[in-house]
Amino acid sequence: MGKKIKNSHLIKKGFYSKAYDLFENVGGEYSINRIIDIFPRLNTKEYYCYLMYAIYRNETPDKHMTLCEILMFMDPFIDDSYSIIHWHVKRTVKLFPEYIKIKIWAIELFGECPTSPFNNKELIDFAKSILDFDYNNQIAIKIIKKYSK
Repeated sequence: MGKKIKNSHLIKKGFYSKAYDLFENVGGEYSINRIIDIFPRLNTKEYYCYLMYAIYRNETPDKHMTLCEILMFMDPFIDDSYSIIHWHVKRTVKLFPEYIKIKIWAIELFGECPTSPFNNKELIDFAKSILDFDYNNQIAIKIIKKYSK
């Protein structure tokens, strides 16, 4: 565990390049669990800053997805994290339209949420796109029925 805490100090001190290289050398995908495992005991803002640096170095949908999960499920460091989540989801959809995972995530979390950052059209578009890959996705079907009225 001591080595992992040492890894976290790279981010705490702002050595994002070294932290990025370390993560890339360890290998594996970007996910909330993997980031927390490699860099434990950081706060949401520290993870956010690191992931933005990682996106700058090599923008991938998994990095955006991880960032959205951190903003959604960890202690907020900003009062309007939904707008940041919205931006990351929209950017991912624009740059990586075949990356269905973030669309599923968005409709599952925000499809019934009264404070959703996504409008009805965005949710319907995500749902239709999901059905192109998984024609029996019940959440997507429900979203289309609900918001197409």
